[in-house]
Amino acid sequence: MAEIDRIDRPLKGSRPRKRPLTAKVFAELIEAFRKGANTTLACEHVGVSRATFYKRIDKCKRWAAMVRQARECAVDRIELALHEKAKGGDTTAMIFLLKNLRPDVWRDRHELVAPPDIDDYRAVHADGAELVDFRGKAGA
Repeated sequence: MAEIDRIDRPLKGSRPRKRPLTAKVFAELIEAFRKGANTTLACEHVGVSRATFYKRIDKCKRWAAMVRQARECAVDRIELALHEKAKGGDTTAMIFLLKNLRPDVWRDRHELVAPPDIDDYRAVHADGAELVDFRGKAGA
């Protein structure tokens, strides 16, 4: 990925000649996606315009599938690195994983939804104390 990170961008006002999207160039593009490049960076890296890339992907379902697979590969590598950080004791990584892998337990906000056939909009604690009126009027 280091070589992708260090792409020299052309000077303002100058436009380099773009390469045609051949199978060989496409293989380089796929490798850039596997390393984590986004579409703009990958296209710049191989010297193909984004417009050419998108036209080809729209026409060729096989190439589109290869791009999706390459991007999934990059995401898998990131997930693996995140799991390793969490196992190594990185609290932020742990929290992120818990919130995303078990949102029903670890999300920050839980919503209470009353069944539609209930006329009483008040939430009541287990000991019988009234907590909240869902209509916005406490104690109604």
